[in-house]
Formats: sequence, structure tokens, C-alpha cells
Amino acid sequence: LYFVARWADLPNINWLLTRFIPFMMVTLLIIFQPEIRHALVRIGQHNQFMRFFPRKKSAFVKKLVNTAFKLSSRKIGALIALRREDSLNRYAEGGVKVGAELTPDLVMAIFWPNSPLHDGGMIVSDERILAAGCLFPLSERPDLPPNLGTRHRAGVGLTEETDAVVLIVSEETGRVSVAVRGHLTYDVKMEALESILNELYAREEPGAESALEVSKES
Repeated sequence: LYFVARWADLPNINWLLTRFIPFMMVTLLIIFQPEIRHALVRIGQHNQFMRFFPRKKSAFVKKLVNTAFKLSSRKIGALIALRREDSLNRYAEGGVKVGAELTPDLVMAIFWPNSPLHDGGMIVSDERILAAGCLFPLSERPDLPPNLGTRHRAGVGLTEETDAVVLIVSEETGRVSVAVRGHLTYDVKMEALESILNELYAREEPGAESALEVSKES
């Protein structure tokens, strides 16, 4: 109607519309303020907003994978939980608050042998290290290989109770494993791990973790 008024050279109607449209926009914002606020909260809670920034998330995944394999090359054991939608605050409360950007050097320092926090788990939330030295529940699944250490069982245990993704680096072999939804994949190669994390973070599709199988460590 606004463009028709301008095209037809109707100055009075055009004048009314230029003042009425902004008023209506403000009115609609006021009327639907609760719905708009609720929608924004839902976006924040479910991390849907991150889907519009695949490059940023992909860059973080690459940094995370490089960090895991840097630990692997030095056979530094690590247990890193990545928060998705479920809160991990109750596990973070039992550890030491870090609240710092994830960097390879900081992760290396935390898991360095004999450091105060190296035996516990690290929680990563919104691309930052939320806490370290955290205790995760140990899986009691009877079908897990008996040679699994505490880190692997803790990684699987946390994913049985939450939707977190957990990376485990073995200090004995240096192999990198990933746990999702109670399933553990051993000895994941760098390219495969990056692909798995990108799929889980970027797509968040039901069943995305179905490709992860429990296999026996050789």
C-alpha cells in the first residue's frame, strides 16, 4: 500500500502511511514482547543460534581436534566433556572453575602428568573451559572391554546420563576415543574425529551418533 501510494502520487495517504507503519511496528513489538522474549530464550537454551555460524563452529572443532592429537602425540591422558544441550553444572561444581578460552597450551598444562587437575575431567561449554578436575560417573556396562581404564569408563558414564560428547586420550597408548550416548569409538583418526564433531555440533540430527560403535582396543 505504501509503494502504491508513492507510485500513484497520493501525498496524503503516503504521509499517513509513513507515520502509521512505525507506530504499528512498535505496537506489535509491545504486544508480542513475551513471545519474542520466550523465543530468544529457547534459541539460547538449545544452541540453535550457532547453526547460523558453521564456519566459527568448524574452526573451534578443528582447534579441539588438533589439541586432542597434540595430547595424543605426547601420550598425555585427557578426559574432555563437551556440553551440548544438557547442563553439566552439577559436574562442574565438583571441580575447579576455570572460565577461560580453550587453547592447546592451557589444556596441555591442565592434563600434564602430576599436575593437580590431570586425573579429573574437563568441561567445555560455549567454546570455553568451564571447569577442570571434575568427577564423572563411571559406566557399569558389562559389555565394555575389561581393559578399559577409569578415564574411558568415566567418559562413557557421563554420556549415559547426558547428551555430552566426551573425548578421551589414553596415557598408555596415546589413542584418541570419543563417547556419545553411551557408545565409545576407539582409536579415532584425526579426520574421522573432526567429521564426527562437525556432524554432532552443526547438524544435531537425531541418530547422528548411530555411527559410533563400541570396538575393542588393540
